[in-house]
Formats: sequence, structure tokens, C-alpha cells
Amino acid sequence: MDQAGEEIEEIIMQALCHETRRRILRIVGSGEKGASYTVLMNELGLPSGSLNYHLGQLEGLVERNKEQRYTLTPVGKRALNLLDSITADTSPDFEKYVKIARVARKGSWPPPARNFVYICILGVSAGTLVTAVLICLAVSEGASIAISGSLALVFLLEVLVLSLLIYALRVAPSLIGRFEKRVS
Repeated sequence: MDQAGEEIEEIIMQALCHETRRRILRIVGSGEKGASYTVLMNELGLPSGSLNYHLGQLEGLVERNKEQRYTLTPVGKRALNLLDSITADTSPDFEKYVKIARVARKGSWPPPARNFVYICILGVSAGTLVTAVLICLAVSEGASIAISGSLALVFLLEVLVLSLLIYALRVAPSLIGRFEKRVS
């Protein structure tokens, strides 16, 4: 593939990777004369800042004509055709593979974020172990109740943080996905 083809591919894939931009392409492509800014705002239910951001991301695929309506460019038409071809002629066999892909995507974290959480879990686990040893020493050496109580409180806080980090490994990918949808 030549460099121009790769660039077109990258531009189209970037546009299609976000649900809001796919919806904009469909709305703009559905009308013979395109779509006005107001129509896009009303149909998408987005604040103007978010709509402006997504329209900016679609530059080169949509453009404003003399009547101030958004229309598809030739690249935008190709992107919409590709989008339509993806959803056309789906068979019941597709659902099996879509389900597999959905499950694979649901639990995934970007590797740097996942590794950071693992490092935090290791660090907090080591701190919890040290605190447990200090509690044993404090009790066996007859330390004051204030010192033993403080160590016990620190231990409980460390266990709580450790529990939250482990919980985050399981739940955060879906929370992040919901947050991204709400922000965009």
C-alpha cells in the first residue's frame, strides 16, 4: 500500500473508532443536503463544546457548504460506505464472534496502567507485611496501647488500600469505558 493509501486508512479508522463520530457521519450522510449544526446538536444531545471537538476530529471527512450545512467529503463518503458495509449482511454466526470480542475488550487495561496497579499492589503488600511484623514486635515487647493501636490502624488502612487496588483491577476497565462515553 502506498503512503497516501495508508494515510487515508489511518484517517478513516480514527474517525470510525468513536461512536459519536460514527453517528455524525451517519446523520450528515443521511440527508441529501447534509445536516445543520442545530440538527447535529439535537440528534446527538451533545453540548456545543463536545460537538465542536468531534467535528474538528472529522475535518477532511465532513465540510460546511455555502448554506452552513455539514456534508460528506469524498473521504467521508468512503468512511460511511465502509461503516455501512460493516453492519450490512450480518448473520447469526457473527454474534458468537462479537461476543468473544466483547469479552476480550471488556477486561483489558492498557499495559502501563495495569503494570502500575500491580506495582502499587506489591508495594502496599510489602508495607502491610512490615506493619504486621511491627505489630507482633510491639505486642511481644509490651509496647504502649497507643503504639500498638496506631500500628493496628495503619495495618487496617493498608488492607483497605490493597482491597481497593485489587477491586480496581476487576472493575476499572468498565468504569473507564462509562466515563469516556459520558465525557465525549
